[in-house]
Amino acid sequence: MRQTLIAILLSGLMSSAAWAQSVFGGRVIAGTEQAGILVSLVRENGQILDQTFTNVRGAFRFEDVPLRDLVNDTQVFLVIEQEGFRTLRQRIN
Repeated sequence: MRQTLIAILLSGLMSSAAWAQSVFGGRVIAGTEQAGILVSLVRENGQILDQTFTNVRGAFRFEDVPLRDLVNDTQVFLVIEQEGFRTLRQRIN
């Protein structure tokens, strides 16, 4: 049986300007805190918008993601894949 990853979105800052950039992050809890877990922002069609890795505390942060990529007519998901755990796929917009 695979364990489940937990992602907690901690903070976000989004400007109201049409072409503004967004900054947001969170923390992945995978049994114990660990670095190097890949976290991706993925469109419904599979297009990867951005990727980052967790730090030693399990924290991740996305910077400079254009709001037009997050606020549109398609869905955007936070996807976390780690060996030994179920894939976490959470809609964020």
